[in-house]
Amino acid sequence: MEDFRKESERELNGTSFESIRADNSEQGSRRLLLIVCATGKHEISLVEQALNLVPDFDEPPPASWESQTMFDLAFDTETGLGLSYQDQRDSAGKHTAIIICATRPEKVAMLEELFNLPEI
Repeated sequence: MEDFRKESERELNGTSFESIRADNSEQGSRRLLLIVCATGKHEISLVEQALNLVPDFDEPPPASWESQTMFDLAFDTETGLGLSYQDQRDSAGKHTAIIICATRPEKVAMLEELFNLPEI
């Protein structure tokens, strides 16, 4: 996941995404899985507002992004509620990066709308 964060930092708006699509020729292609990484201040604030994220200083630190894979995140998301996130924070507790994963159709649609992602 660390490489994904670095990729996001190189993007103009500080956001990158990966998805897995199902192709149904009658209905077109739709995303089954969507993972978005936000490192830009505006994009991080969108996620904070959408998910009502408030820094919890009693929360244990997240798993190392160096060792955790996007597959790990997707698996945990699917076995949970279909939407999850991992974050990184600075010493003041402010988010510096958020990776959010959706594996259910309504959650994928929410992220597509939140980040105004292209349909293709």
